[in-house]
Amino acid sequence: MKQDIYFGTAGKGICLGTTTNTDSNTLDDYEEGTAFSSTGNATVYQSAYTKVGKLVTISFRASVTSGNTQVLSLPFIHAGNNGDHILGVVKTGSTFKEIILSTSSSFTLTAGFSKGTLTYPTYT
Repeated sequence: MKQDIYFGTAGKGICLGTTTNTDSNTLDDYEEGTAFSSTGNATVYQSAYTKVGKLVTISFRASVTSGNTQVLSLPFIHAGNNGDHILGVVKTGSTFKEIILSTSSSFTLTAGFSKGTLTYPTYT
C-alpha cells in the first residue's frame, strides 16, 4: 500500500507528515557546538557535539596526563539515572573501554590518549 509522505518546512523547522509546525512531528531543535575544553589533567584536541531533538552525539579526542583521571562535563544533562548508563566506547592506547556516566552531567577519562563517540538522551 502506497502512502503519501509530506515533507515541508512551514517556516519553523522540518515538518514530517504535516503541513503545520505546531505538530509533534516538527523537527525544530538542532544544535552544534564544542562539547568540552581542556581542563585540569586533560588536554582536549577535538570535542564537537550535535544535538537533534533530545539526542546528543559527541565525538572527541583527549589526553589525560599519566597517573591521573579527569572528570569532563557533558554539554547537556543525561535523561537517565547516573552511574549505570554506558554513553559509548573509547579507545585509550590499544584498549577499548566503555564510558560510564559518573553523574547526570559528567564522565571520567583515565590516563592516556582517548578518542571516541558518545550518544545519549537529554531532557531538553
